[in-house]
Amino acid sequence: MPAAILDLFRGQVEAELALLGRYIRISEQGLTLAEEQQRKAIDEEVSEIKGEALEVMLRYFGHASSFQEELPMVMRYGHITAIYSATEHCLRSICNHLCEQNKSITVHISDIKRYPYTDASRTFLSKVIDARISDWTPVENISEIRNCIVHCNGYINQSKNRARLEPLVEKTLGLDKSHENRLLIEASFVDASYLKIKELFETIFTNLNFGKGFRFSAGPRRTSFILDEKSNGVQIVGSESPLADRLALLEGIEPSDLKVPNHNNPQDFDLLPD
Repeated sequence: MPAAILDLFRGQVEAELALLGRYIRISEQGLTLAEEQQRKAIDEEVSEIKGEALEVMLRYFGHASSFQEELPMVMRYGHITAIYSATEHCLRSICNHLCEQNKSITVHISDIKRYPYTDASRTFLSKVIDARISDWTPVENISEIRNCIVHCNGYINQSKNRARLEPLVEKTLGLDKSHENRLLIEASFVDASYLKIKELFETIFTNLNFGKGFRFSAGPRRTSFILDEKSNGVQIVGSESPLADRLALLEGIEPSDLKVPNHNNPQDFDLLPD
């Protein structure tokens, strides 16, 4: 039975995205817990208030405003910004990695002058590498929302891309706007965006025949690395990294079992599609 092929580089990218997903989940849970604790504190405070109906009403109103509108808005602004940042960084990392592993690639990602940087990565992967990415819409949508957040603090009417933003908000589940024309983001949009980005990287890794990853990959479409016939253990192929030992230990693999191919040996790599 052939050894399983694990790709260290793919594992690192997937670990980075998995950590982001965990952060999103924990912060949502934390907000829910904080709301419950604050509500209990208010209940205790108002039980001592006698004949001050207006003050009681204002306290509950302020609590509802904070935890149903203001705090979720700010938190999810951060989530979308983090998702876009991770997407841009991981895409460029993949492009750089492909150039490092295949010296026959003459056009580098830095040679493509397009903005945002995700567009440059898209051009490199589709035109230079022929990665066959059919749907780039999730990246474009997240980029538009992120730009409005970063440059306009979520105020749609201040965005230079208002003409595209407004219909996007109207037709997209989990997006809305306040009476001040400010972006409102539901957890459902954050979750859907994160899952679509994961799917995008799955597509890229599968189409380029990377080995199996550590976190959420289903495995390679076909093995594109030469197997060491003398090895009966798990082979891990990919770029050298200080995270290699940690990732191996997380999977129950001894660091001494890692097999990292020679980057200058063309027989060790076949990252480009047939």
